[in-house]
Amino acid sequence: MMKNMIGIKNGDDMIQEYLEFAKEIALYAGKIMMEYYQKDIDLNYKEDKTVVTEIDKKINHYLIEKVKEKYPEHSVLGEEESFKQDSDYFWV
Repeated sequence: MMKNMIGIKNGDDMIQEYLEFAKEIALYAGKIMMEYYQKDIDLNYKEDKTVVTEIDKKINHYLIEKVKEKYPEHSVLGEEESFKQDSDYFWV
C-alpha cells in the first residue's frame, strides 16, 4: 500500500485496500460454496420463512471474523449474524 510522506494512507489507497479485502472475502466465500456444490444440504427456515443453510451461516461468520481481525473498528451488517458497534464503517 502506498502511503503519503507522513505514513498515512490517502483516500484512494484506503479504497483500494478495502476493495482487495472484499475480493479476498468473496473468493474464499466461493470456495466454501464449492465445497458443498452438488451435495445434499439441509435447508432451514428463518422466522420470516426464508431459507438459510449452514453454508450461509459459515460464510457470514467468516466475514465477521475477518473484518474484526483486519478492521476491528468496523461493523458488519449480515443477513444471518451481525457485528455492530459505534462505527462509521459497515460491511454489508
